[in-house]
Amino acid sequence: MCCLPTEGKADMGKRFPILIAAAAAVAVALALTAGVAGAKGGGNSANAKKCQKTGYLSWVTAQDATFDSAGACTAYAAQGGTLTPKPVTHQLGVSVAFAGGPPPDAGRVTSDPAGIDCVADASTPAAACFHDFTAGTSVTLTAEAVGGAVFIEWSGDGACDGQDATCTLTMDQGHREIALFD
Repeated sequence: MCCLPTEGKADMGKRFPILIAAAAAVAVALALTAGVAGAKGGGNSANAKKCQKTGYLSWVTAQDATFDSAGACTAYAAQGGTLTPKPVTHQLGVSVAFAGGPPPDAGRVTSDPAGIDCVADASTPAAACFHDFTAGTSVTLTAEAVGGAVFIEWSGDGACDGQDATCTLTMDQGHREIALFD
């Protein structure tokens, strides 16, 4: 016996914590590798290689679930799971603000399809909301004045402009819009 003490074996974890942790990590890594390699399709399946080549963030499952690591993507694909390219999205940012002081009631902006529901009122006189929409989606924003509030106009990057409370824009890029109330 070269290197390990024979007495006080119960104290091994206290004496060699790094060695024991490293051995445990190697055992887990070997078990995971064996599980992936032995899965349906093997560790070298074409789908598994997609995760490795383009990155796990580029793919979703057939149920649109995302992956939290390259290993999870590779394991899913190696077991025969179908990978779908993750859709391209653009962010829509909407701010709701009041001109000149505290609001009398509330201003609200909603979107169709759903994703934006932004409210500014006396407790939150300015609000900002964000949602990622699939590229190419047509989004209708509706500004609604509540109580004594009055919708004044849209401003922002120009996709919504003017005094009409409804605005339709195409998510061909990210957009930032402001609904101003009084």
